[in-house]
Amino acid sequence: MSQADLTADTGRCLADLGQLRRAHQLMDEGMDLLPATRSKTRSVFLAYQAETHLRAGDADIAAETATRAFDLASRISARRCVTMVRAQNRRS
Repeated sequence: MSQADLTADTGRCLADLGQLRRAHQLMDEGMDLLPATRSKTRSVFLAYQAETHLRAGDADIAAETATRAFDLASRISARRCVTMVRAQNRRS
């Protein structure tokens, strides 16, 4: 597990604990650490981040982030991420 994965996953755990501001900071830091070759992981992290924005009531930011995740996942044929974003859309 890379530092990028660990940092973003820690952010996701903090989101689950309700610490959304710090969660988003860590998710951003994790994505910044990802090399360009890890687009699939980036799309998954974006989907996670969109989910936490939605839980925080930031619908506009959630929609923008989910669109970024969906566009990236579609470009690289990352079906898991496309499915995640579509599922979030159905829940919202």
